Amino acid sequence: MENPKLRVKEICKERGWTMKQLAEKIGIAPETLTRSVSDGANPTLATLRHIANAFEIEIGDLFVSSITTNHICGYIEVDGEVYSIRNFIDLEMLYNNLKK
Repeated sequence: MENPKLRVKEICKERGWTMKQLAEKIGIAPETLTRSVSDGANPTLATLRHIANAFEIEIGDLFVSSITTNHICGYIEVDGEVYSIRNFIDLEMLYNNLKK
């Protein structure tokens, strides 16, 4: 399954912000931000949190919605550890590991 598409550039455009302005707001170099949100990139959860906070939105709102009844995707933080959930199998495995 391919990674969900980030909407950071689209949200910047909607708000009349440049990527440079967003980078300044979250305290990173514009080049670093551009690399983090380019197609195929895998930004850290911390970067996603900073971006979402700057936009005053939820992290999930940074992604193009492609959710169907059989598809889930996201991150779950449990006791400070972040887990990537790409499908129901990942979710089930995490649940079973946490039950132990």
